[in-house]
Amino acid sequence: MVTSLVNKYSPDSLVLYNGGNILRSQEMYQPAVLAEIPRFLAGHPTCNIFEIESRVDDILLYGESIRSIRANLGAKRLRIRLGIEYFDDALLWRHRKGITQEQIKKAAGFLNESGIEWNGYVLFGGLDMDLSEARISAKRTAKFMVDAGAFKISINGMFTTRELERNFGRRIYVPAYSDLVEVLKELFNYCRKQKRKIIFKVGFEEEDIGSISRMPYVSGNISPEEVRKRLANFNLTQDLLSLK
Repeated sequence: MVTSLVNKYSPDSLVLYNGGNILRSQEMYQPAVLAEIPRFLAGHPTCNIFEIESRVDDILLYGESIRSIRANLGAKRLRIRLGIEYFDDALLWRHRKGITQEQIKKAAGFLNESGIEWNGYVLFGGLDMDLSEARISAKRTAKFMVDAGAFKISINGMFTTRELERNFGRRIYVPAYSDLVEVLKELFNYCRKQKRKIIFKVGFEEEDIGSISRMPYVSGNISPEEVRKRLANFNLTQDLLSLK
């Protein structure tokens, strides 16, 4: 009975959020990211995918770390959430992304050659933009991802926070849902012509992660033994018996 509950209610993937810098040694305790968590998942019967966020430039800098994670996962899959946002050098510079189109191409190529699925992020809207530029940029960026072999494309509509409004005010263009629909129609037609099946995820707010099991943040101040202990006590299965 317990086995059937675990199979039914366990997630098929574990996502590690930390703002995209997860491959950097100063951000998280690297043995946990590179070895302990992947080995934990490799031995878990229902979890098949380990998803992490990464910056484009970190993919190019820390290729060996990515290979290490994949090796420690055994038969399980590694998936990368890649923050591209704009496939346009001028817009990348305007938004201070610190990357270039050429780096984006190289990062996507590296992941494809390594057999790693990746989910690319498009930002629809932004600083000092109008509707026309926002549409052109979103479609161009998404089409690049289709051609580059993305597993999934997430189109995030630009949204404002109090801090953004205080610093930039009316300089930020936030598209309407109707604008997004028009962009998606063209992208669906493009995928059909290219004979590509792509998962599109869209949203105008930060992702709702309230219902996701969170593993406690791991800093560089704890030992590998403490990491193993936390993993052993982490409730990944979420079966009904454990929720009582």
